[in-house]
Amino acid sequence: NIRMIETNGIRLKAIVEGSGPLVLLLHGFPQSGYLWRNQIDDLVAAGYQVAVPDQRGYGGSDKPADPQAYDTVTLSADAVGIADALGHETLTLVTHDWGAIVGWYMASLYPQRVNAVFALSVPPTVGTPVGALTRQAAIIAETRMQEAGQGAPPCDYALAVLGSAGRGECLLAMDQDN
Repeated sequence: NIRMIETNGIRLKAIVEGSGPLVLLLHGFPQSGYLWRNQIDDLVAAGYQVAVPDQRGYGGSDKPADPQAYDTVTLSADAVGIADALGHETLTLVTHDWGAIVGWYMASLYPQRVNAVFALSVPPTVGTPVGALTRQAAIIAETRMQEAGQGAPPCDYALAVLGSAGRGECLLAMDQDN
């Protein structure tokens, strides 16, 4: 059952099967939802609704030209939009590679929506000093706040997502850049 799901200003091609609690399977780079073809039937048989999208930029999904349209905050919002489109308040994530990074960010940005994250090949980075990832999150958030006319201090996003260690790491990284 292939659907085109509109979410976050784009259309994502997704396989959607079954009924019950939602399990969202996120692929890595340079794969597509096809990666998960052998897991779908077993999850459906276990009583889950399974959604397997081609993430933005992959397979049959939209491919925005702007590289900034592929940050982890945006990709997380895409995944939440899939759950919304399918009528689910919560979901369980099964992720691989780049999809795991998106999954960890999604769990930190939307903790009330994510029941669990099963990440294959990428450990969690939330709450640990992660340098470049922390700086990326702070820069993305700062840019979005400026575009929205809000003047929040840099690294507040890193504090919200990654905790005090993440904010400290962000401030150190930004200080080293200056």
